[in-house]
Order: sequence, then C-alpha cells, then structure tokens
Amino acid sequence: MKKFMFSILLVVLFSFPALAMMAPDSIIVSLQDGTVNIPYSQTLNSTGASPISWSITNGSLPPGLNLNPNTGVISGIPSKMGNYVFTVRASNSKGNTTRVLSINIPNEVIPPTIVVPPSAKKVLYYDLLTRKNITIDQLATINNKAPCTLGLSATGTGPITWSIVGGSLPGGMGLMCNGTIFGTANIGYDQSGGTTTFMFTVKATNAAGSDTKAFGLGIYQTPDR
Repeated sequence: MKKFMFSILLVVLFSFPALAMMAPDSIIVSLQDGTVNIPYSQTLNSTGASPISWSITNGSLPPGLNLNPNTGVISGIPSKMGNYVFTVRASNSKGNTTRVLSINIPNEVIPPTIVVPPSAKKVLYYDLLTRKNITIDQLATINNKAPCTLGLSATGTGPITWSIVGGSLPGGMGLMCNGTIFGTANIGYDQSGGTTTFMFTVKATNAAGSDTKAFGLGIYQTPDR
C-alpha cells in the first residue's frame, strides 16, 4: 500500500511540477470589519508552495492588530476607529505576490465603569476576612422586612450585565442582570438594635471588558411582631 501511494505521489510531482515549486500567485482573502476593544482575527491565504511568509510593504494595520509572518493571521484588539489600507506580500523561495487590502473599524465598544450613586455615603466597615477597617460606598440604609428596589449603573456600551462576585446581599434580596437590587431584607432581630451593613462586590460586564466595585447596604433592624 505504501509503495502504491509513493508511486502516485511521484506521478503527481513529475506530471505537475509547477504544483511542487510554484511561487505565490494570488492572495485570497475577504477581510471583515472590526470593532474597537473587541478581539479580531482573520487569516490570509495564497496559492503557491509552502512555506509562505507574510509581510506588509506599505500602509499599516489598525492600531492594536498584528500580522503573523509565518501563518498569515491578522489578530489583536483594535484600539482606534478608521479605515486602514495596506499592501500585503506573500513570499516563498520561488517568488512573491502583493495585494492591496483594507480593514474598516467603524464602531467602538467602551468597557463599563461602575458609577457610584450621588446618594451613596462613605462608611467604615470591618472586614472579617482581612480583619481590617475599610471604607466603602453604602448605597442606602433600608428597614428590615420592608420591600426595596435600588438601581446600579455604569458607563460604557450596552448591553451591560451585572453579577455579584463577592460578599452577599441580605437574605431575601437579589441582583438582577440589569443591575436592579430588589427584594425584602429579612435578617431577624438583633436585640442590640442599630444598623447591620452587608458588603458585596458587583461586576458589570459587556463585550469589551468588565469592572468591579464593592458596595454596602445598611439594614435597620426592627423588632419582630
């Protein structure tokens, strides 16, 4: 069987010698548009014998993108909008060919930045894990067993989804993916009275990245009836 396959290979090489030693003849590609802050990857292809090396001889790729000279892959994360025109060359031991290409970056996705509400107050919180006092932004102080709705916000390109990645809200409360804190706190009654602060860390995420922020929520305890 191996001898048979070897014979076929010899026939192909001797019948079509150009296939085994052809210089690059054409660059075959249709480059897609990109978006600022979103990973980009496209592969250039060419006819001709391997290995083929790739280079840019004129113009430039969008900032943040690079051309792999061995694989022909254009990849990276675009950092600036615009239409970028460049000349790419495919080369092997027998010759080379060039082609003018362009990549358009028409849109931008801005990573989220969580906004501290103007109504939030700085409070001192004792962190049991680090055993240190830290200052956090307390969103509000609400009554125990009273329905509550609070909204979180962030700058950046939507859609933005929210999650809790550290700490916890009081029992009976939750965070919706749109950044709404809702529910009725139910933490029982502490005879010492006063306000109990719950610290939690939220994460806002979109296609370009994410941001995290620690907040506090004070629960004023009222006696069980």
